Order: sequence, then structure tokens, then C-alpha cells
Amino acid sequence: MRKITYSTVLVLVLLACTQNENKSTRTHSSQFKTNKEKLAFLRKYVVNHSKVLDAEYTIWYQDNSTGGVPGPSDYLMSVAIKTDKDSIGRWVSGFKRENFAVTNELWKDLPIQHWQLAGEAQVFTAGSSLKVIYPESGVLLGYFSSMPTDFDKYKK
Repeated sequence: MRKITYSTVLVLVLLACTQNENKSTRTHSSQFKTNKEKLAFLRKYVVNHSKVLDAEYTIWYQDNSTGGVPGPSDYLMSVAIKTDKDSIGRWVSGFKRENFAVTNELWKDLPIQHWQLAGEAQVFTAGSSLKVIYPESGVLLGYFSSMPTDFDKYKK
């Protein structure tokens, strides 16, 4: 009976110490050679609410779920996504519509100058996350952070 108990405890301890893949990264979308590789990498960090046609991003992610004492991960992501115009609204589900405009300062380092941002921008927030959608263009600009963010300094 004691052998079974010790064996069970040993197995549970070993399972608890098993580490998952560490997702820590500091990645810019320009590091990838193909659009397919770029979009596949993005799917590891951003949930797709519809088909993504193109994307540009900078992702900093510190995976704190591995190691001796796991904890919440830290992240900071600036993302620009092109999707189908008809499905752009799915990307802001659960976010609060705001009554202010923002500058594009949070996305200034992303190579999206050639993207057409037609129509009126709509701003949405949830915690330390901000999303700006251009429904007529099917474009989403997203800023996601695990740290408190003061969006007032980005208001127009």
C-alpha cells in the first residue's frame, strides 16, 4: 500500500514539474519570409475571429507559465490586421465602444502606410487593450498589454 502511495506522489510531482513550450518572444512580422509564416506565428498569440488576409505586428511576450512557480504572462503587442469587411465586427466582441479618436502612434512602427484606412475609425477598449477598426477597409489596429495603459495620451 505504501509503495502505491509513494509511486502516486512521485508521478504527481513529476507531472507538476513538466514544462510546456515556452512562448516567450520578441518578434516583428518583418522577420518572416512569407505571409503564410507570418500569419501562422500570429495565431499563436492572437485569437482569429475571422480569416486574416494580411497582418503586421510587433509582439513582446514573456511566458511566465513555465519554471518552478508559474505565474501570469506579461505581453505588449501592436497588431494591424486586414480581414474581410463583413467580419470586422467580430474582432471587437466583448470590447466597449468609445466616443473618442486616437492617433496612430501605437502602430507607427508597423509598415502599413500603403494600407487604405478608408472611412471613420471606431475605437473600442477592454482593460489595457485597445482596438481601432475601419469597417469600410476591413482593417483592425490592436494594442494589447498585460500592464495598465493610459490611452488618454493617444487621444486626438
